[in-house]
Amino acid sequence: MIQTTHRPWENEVLDLLLDAVCIVDAEGRFTYVNGACETIFGYTREELIGQPMIDLVLPEDREQTKQAATKVMEGTPTLRFENRYRRKDGRIIELSWTASWSESLGVRIGVARDMTERKRADEALADAKEQLERSNRSLQEANEMLQRLATTDHLTDIENRWSFENRAQIEISRAQRYGEHLSVILFDIDHFKAINDQFGHLIGDQVIIEITKRVGRNLRMVDMLARWGGEEFAVILPNCRLSDAALMAEKLRALIADEAFTHVGQVTSSFGVAEWAPQESLDQWIKHADNALYAAKAAGRNSFCVHKDRPNGAHES
Repeated sequence: MIQTTHRPWENEVLDLLLDAVCIVDAEGRFTYVNGACETIFGYTREELIGQPMIDLVLPEDREQTKQAATKVMEGTPTLRFENRYRRKDGRIIELSWTASWSESLGVRIGVARDMTERKRADEALADAKEQLERSNRSLQEANEMLQRLATTDHLTDIENRWSFENRAQIEISRAQRYGEHLSVILFDIDHFKAINDQFGHLIGDQVIIEITKRVGRNLRMVDMLARWGGEEFAVILPNCRLSDAALMAEKLRALIADEAFTHVGQVTSSFGVAEWAPQESLDQWIKHADNALYAAKAAGRNSFCVHKDRPNGAHES
């Protein structure tokens, strides 16, 4: 075994280093260790000198460590090779090595840094990051659920009145800014109380659900259907003039009336149509559509009525 000696001042300098410095002979035995080696491995200098370095390596890491040592001895310096060791007290440590081969001395010279605490910190940080991401995902899902609960009608799964009014305000602002047409349809189910009284509330709910499906399938992507309350519904029609909204109301009326409903038979609805006028508030606009709806019901139901901004200008069908 080659004994490696240094001048006293050299040993003092090497012992001041926080990184482990060691020299290993061709047989893999320690021939020199500095003070940091004692601290890192937990063995005294006397216990380490002459001991095969591979004996300290965890069994799972020994094969790759031998392969790395072979490359070093063949003249290929190794930078940042990482492996694990078992200290004298049994604790496992993780080291990052830089090593080279001295052909003249026939030894490997290695410098190692203890990465154990850093690895643990990295793992703890990764765990904390993962936990934070999970918490953020859960929070996002909870927010989405709350948003859905706040904006969706639980029976029909369409937008509720609160959501409709928010969207309507947005559409009013857009129409006012760009000078676009904007219309609304209010409609309700004719004689719905009689349906509930005769067939029960479960059948009544099925009628409501079926109507929202029929109407929803025949609207544009930009349109919005909402349950206004009870058996009353609202449709907002962006970039749609009054005449086109009236055609849509008649189309929806026929879709509901012309196909019988399970258990109930024919169901009809009445419609009120109004186009938003510049400077008109949401309440005023909806009031005009509501007045048109009641005019349609007064005219015999199963019809639509259009609000117009002139006396006696309502059109009934």
